[in-house]
Amino acid sequence: MSHRCGRISPIAETSEEDLFAFVRRTFSVMQSLGPTRMTSTAKIVKPPTVPALDPSPETEAKQSEKKFGRAVMSHGAYILPAMLLRAQARLLVNSTEMIVLLQLLDFWWAEDSRAYPSMATISQRIALTTKQVQRTVNSLVKKGLITKTNRTLPGRGKTSNAYKFDGLIAKLKSFEPDFKRARNTKQAAAMPGGLMANAEVTS
Repeated sequence: MSHRCGRISPIAETSEEDLFAFVRRTFSVMQSLGPTRMTSTAKIVKPPTVPALDPSPETEAKQSEKKFGRAVMSHGAYILPAMLLRAQARLLVNSTEMIVLLQLLDFWWAEDSRAYPSMATISQRIALTTKQVQRTVNSLVKKGLITKTNRTLPGRGKTSNAYKFDGLIAKLKSFEPDFKRARNTKQAAAMPGGLMANAEVTS
């Protein structure tokens, strides 16, 4: 008979069959709780429920209205890949080139179309002279991010240039595997065992 502090231990008076039955019941209860983790205080904690993200355009539009207000968003939304901003240094574009590039993209409305903004329109938007905008556009062309085609209209002569962004898109697509690998590596580093135990996640 086991004694502790002058009291009889209840375990000593419990039969082996009762102990096994208790263990089986405890195991059944834990299974019914689903995936759990045990804290250092032996409390059962369920993992937090993460709400599913709805990437639909309707949901994004509602979130934009909540952030900026319906009146502001009534003038249109500007959709671009986040990688364009995150890869600015890798694209080797400075701040002026990036803002001009963003302005040009604002006039590109469909995959099979081109952008036709005038130098005057861009210069008014970003408070640069038309010559400064022209030099910046030429720099973007030289870096292979955009192509520029001169246009003429019957009876009007030379008009605004047409711009395409095939070079920019090709570069972003070539960067994507590195960005994906970096994202997976970050996730793997936070998982049990770190990078060594989750090497397949980073590939």
